[in-house]
Amino acid sequence: SIEMNSYQKRKEKQSQEKLTTLKNMMAKAPTAINKTNINTIIDLYQNKYIPNYKTALNVVEALASNNKHVIKSKKPQRLFKEIKN
Repeated sequence: SIEMNSYQKRKEKQSQEKLTTLKNMMAKAPTAINKTNINTIIDLYQNKYIPNYKTALNVVEALASNNKHVIKSKKPQRLFKEIKN
């Protein structure tokens, strides 16, 4: 039906916006390793291995952080390993 089609279009647009947000955060990542890890998270999210956007967003935010306390805490690496395994 037409309603379903507009719903699907809206969902697709939201999905693209979410991916753009994640990719934009990658540019802010402090190291090349973090950028690679963010790219991995984006791939996992795109391929539905990470079904929840908020989960992907939390890991990407941590990996993209330039805050010295966040970096020193090793939280980004811990979150990445939890998702990856």
